[in-house]
Amino acid sequence: PREPDVPSGSRRFTRRLLAATTLAITALVQAQNLVPNPDFAERPGGGTDGWQLSGGNGRRQGAGVDPALRPAALSVEGNGRDSNLWRTEEIGLASGGLYRMSFARRRGAEASGGTAFAGLGRVSRDFPLAESAAEYEFIFAVPTYVRSDFVRLGQWEVKGVLEFARPTLTPVLARHATGPGGMELGEAESIRDGRYRFAPDLNWRGANYHRPLITSRAGFNSNRWLFSPGAEVVYRFQLAPVTQRQAWLRTSINHHTGGTLQIDASRDGANWVRVADYDGARRGGRVELPATLFPAEQVFVRLAQPAAGAGFQVDTFEYEATLSAMLPETEGATHFLELRERSPRLAVGWDGL
Repeated sequence: PREPDVPSGSRRFTRRLLAATTLAITALVQAQNLVPNPDFAERPGGGTDGWQLSGGNGRRQGAGVDPALRPAALSVEGNGRDSNLWRTEEIGLASGGLYRMSFARRRGAEASGGTAFAGLGRVSRDFPLAESAAEYEFIFAVPTYVRSDFVRLGQWEVKGVLEFARPTLTPVLARHATGPGGMELGEAESIRDGRYRFAPDLNWRGANYHRPLITSRAGFNSNRWLFSPGAEVVYRFQLAPVTQRQAWLRTSINHHTGGTLQIDASRDGANWVRVADYDGARRGGRVELPATLFPAEQVFVRLAQPAAGAGFQVDTFEYEATLSAMLPETEGATHFLELRERSPRLAVGWDGL
């Protein structure tokens, strides 16, 4: 917890008080849902407050909607070759903040092909079709320096009708496992045979978020980073108390329209060394980082599209380093805590699990 300025003898009591407050908030109040009009209440004269259809066919369904989708649902209908969605107005978000998106969805019995999608304008995930109503969710990081975006629910190349209900968007906190010597190790991080490895599955529950991520000025869809001119993603690998003696990385572009993926590395996040360039002709590979960077207490890796070009998608990024000491085999883990209510008079952090 970030404690107020109190005498040292009161700090233990403050920690207990904040922990108790966190538990009480979790247990006793309703979710802090940032989605406007999540029940799709109808405004006088027709229409749905806070939501608008991008185009094509779609409507609000009230009476007679599937009981699993009550109190109301928004539907979209595709012809198998198009895409359309329902979206909110822009809502305020924390730059780089973590959020959980959830919703209920079903497809009409005749619907086929394509996929459903949900999320923000800049961060979204595809979901498989399911005839019976089901609940879906994922957690993601808002791109760095983005302070607002809209929520969307839609279809891509579906032939038939999809229905959505009860969307929620709530802030969450992340907490990582503690490894040898007190170091933090999150999801997709591990130590084996004196080596550290980061091999993320971008299709996991936390989508684009992992502990080493410090900057994400790129879009994200389902399991891949979306690059356009000026986009960049920066990871920092710090494994105190041990240092790194050498390191490798592996990257892959899964879809390329134009532009170059430039990869740089740094010891301080300010002075960068070029590591690799990939494009439509050479879409990825495994490279060793320059020896001049080591030994290092921390290593920054930047993936960027610095120049013009229609853009590309990156679905693979892995990092491996030889450590200065042999450590016990350890698997990282990341846990999320949903924030159900906030008060401007309380600063609450997550101290452990």
